[in-house]
Amino acid sequence: MTGRDKLYISSDYLGQDMNLGNNTYSGPYNSIFRVEAASPTFGVCVNNSVSGLSGMNVKYVLRPVQGGSTAAAPTLGDVKVTELTSKGYRVTATFSAPAGVKSVKMPTWTEKNGQDDLIWHEASISGNTATFYVPVSSHNNESGTYNTHVYVYDVLGRETLKGVTVTVPAVSENPKILNIKTEDLTAKGYRVTVTFSAPAGVKEVQMPTWTAKNDQDDIVWHIASISGNTATFYVPVSSHNNESGVYYTHIYVYDVNGAYALEGITVRVPAVAEAPVIKKIETSNVTTAGYTVKVTFSAQLGVKEVKMPTWTEKNGQDDIVWHVANISGNTATAYIPTSAHNNEVGNYITHVYVVDKKNNEAVEAVYVTVK
Repeated sequence: MTGRDKLYISSDYLGQDMNLGNNTYSGPYNSIFRVEAASPTFGVCVNNSVSGLSGMNVKYVLRPVQGGSTAAAPTLGDVKVTELTSKGYRVTATFSAPAGVKSVKMPTWTEKNGQDDLIWHEASISGNTATFYVPVSSHNNESGTYNTHVYVYDVLGRETLKGVTVTVPAVSENPKILNIKTEDLTAKGYRVTVTFSAPAGVKEVQMPTWTAKNDQDDIVWHIASISGNTATFYVPVSSHNNESGVYYTHIYVYDVNGAYALEGITVRVPAVAEAPVIKKIETSNVTTAGYTVKVTFSAQLGVKEVKMPTWTEKNGQDDIVWHVANISGNTATAYIPTSAHNNEVGNYITHVYVVDKKNNEAVEAVYVTVK
């Protein structure tokens, strides 16, 4: 701007038109020799003096006025409501303020009793976004219809406005745990299923679990799957150092207001079981009509079935029959009739299969000579 002696500015926009020293002013228009400084908030400082002209070194301040800025007025974009509970809600607004934003205010009141609870909340600003959490505690803890207006002010004093209406739910009953059950208990883990009520709406169900061994060194906050008013989670021992013994599971049911219900259960997880073991096989009552086979066994996971496939040496396995034994406690017995094997005499071969409830099996053979 230096040396632009033909650039003029109207005195109407000057903050103060300084006296030239002879009780006269510089007139309605003043030549600008130099722009000294500029600020979007405070305006510009200009000098109309040319070096060497004594007594004419006069400076002016041009202040920003409504309509005097080339920057566009502020505008509001989206206004969103989130985190709505009986405790309050958050209002987030995006805006544009080309001249610079000064403040964003969010006056709020309830429809009950007019504007008796009106508060001009000051929003937090980050970039082109403003946010404020409206707590019902600031508005007589009322539920129902809330009105929030969003005012964006720029540095030139201009403003823009949008409003939202929000329905705040009444405070509801806290969640309750109605029933807890454990299922599918094995050496590999167990399933916990809980039914609950959450009038305000369920947010999540967590099931922190740990073993009695070494206190809570293996605690894991498991997140349950929710379906309606039921939540379930399978607790695998692989998440807890593959330990057996006493397990503790606590159940937290959280509602959307942050309230929760809590109960705990204790579960004894068995050690990894061995496969079935055949301890003894005995044969008795051997005649030309047949013979009896009795087996004694152990099956830590429980016995599912005992089978005794049998055939004669003659002609290979052309006469094989899978006899099913009768189980009583840890013994099983089957009678092998020769009539089921072509009434043949000679050497009979019987295999004994003990199968547990996880389909693990033990097998041994016995040889019997029928005369």
